[in-house]
Amino acid sequence: MSETVTVACKIPAGLILRIFEFEEQAEPMFGGGTRAVRLSREVANAPRVKLNGPAHRQDRAPVQSISGGYGLTFGVPKDFWDRWLEQNQTAEFVKNGLVFAHTKSSMAEDEAKEKAKLKTGFERIDPSKPPRGIETVNQRAA
Repeated sequence: MSETVTVACKIPAGLILRIFEFEEQAEPMFGGGTRAVRLSREVANAPRVKLNGPAHRQDRAPVQSISGGYGLTFGVPKDFWDRWLEQNQTAEFVKNGLVFAHTKSSMAEDEAKEKAKLKTGFERIDPSKPPRGIETVNQRAA
């Protein structure tokens, strides 16, 4: 049995993780000649991993495990995660701690609880405190 990780994701709908390989290809240039460009292609037989996010219907309990506002996905192959993380380490959602993983589920849950106040920009609007420029019906009537 291969080693796995638990991935925590604060992006509401979750993510689909994919692995890519990079290759150089000649691209024609206007006026003649070519230049080398780097292209990425999804690895044909690599699995895709669906990460759970914290979103769920307002009138129903979540079906996924949630800790600190992060959806938890258990049993992600560690070698897949390591390769995906290497390719995406400069992504803002990775650098800002919206997606992370641990080999122990309890450690992922603990880090998620520590980062519970971290904002994503996708939070639901509090109707009692609408953002600037948005009025409620009651405010317009007054």
